[in-house]
Amino acid sequence: MAALQSFGLDVVTPQPAVELGTDEYAVLRDGVARRLNCEGAVLYGCNEAGAVVRMWKRRSHAYAMERAAQEAIVTHRLCGVALRSRLAGKLAGLPEEVRRCLGDWEAERLDYLVRFAAWLHLTRRQTARTDLGGLQDLRRRWITLRNQFTQCVAADAHVRSQVMHYEPSGDDTVVCVGPQGCGKSTFSRTLYALLRQAGLSPCWINQDEAGGERQFLDAIRRAQRGGHTHLIMDKMNLDEAARDG
Repeated sequence: MAALQSFGLDVVTPQPAVELGTDEYAVLRDGVARRLNCEGAVLYGCNEAGAVVRMWKRRSHAYAMERAAQEAIVTHRLCGVALRSRLAGKLAGLPEEVRRCLGDWEAERLDYLVRFAAWLHLTRRQTARTDLGGLQDLRRRWITLRNQFTQCVAADAHVRSQVMHYEPSGDDTVVCVGPQGCGKSTFSRTLYALLRQAGLSPCWINQDEAGGERQFLDAIRRAQRGGHTHLIMDKMNLDEAARDG
């Protein structure tokens, strides 16, 4: 172990053997479920002679939530209330036995990650124009950026206040108006493809394909809750009143 550490490699401290069904095993299992720095653990069951007779995995539920938060922040570019709602909704949808393992994560990490996302936006490390390469760079530098954020808010009370109260500005709206057949749908579909190519997460909704006015409105509501970067709506607009509807 010392030899590995001398090369700067991480090592795992050997754990004493515990018996299945004991309080010690329950503590070990719950500890794995709460770990932030690994996906889980592989456990080996041995007989009295020390031979391995069984092997199984235990997942870290806290690690899975960290990955879900990263996906919401980087891929869907969420922050503020939208990010908090997305993560709270994911927590609410988990089985009760999993939720019990995430009490510490919810208390200690949820606010932290919401503020971290705000810091990425405030410092322009992530914007609506960040391309696919930029998003990949965010993933690669995830831990480094988190450490920078932690140091920054610890040293600067103004930044600390900013990230606590940050909400993204209102969405811009672009309305394409023209007679039937002039190319509005073609333009919109081209825009959708370009946004996808840029690594963003647009959503395309067509009123005719949705099946009716009520279905169209339901599709819009679902898209608004889906964390998309852009919402492109293709509908028949014959007059100003219809466009506003």
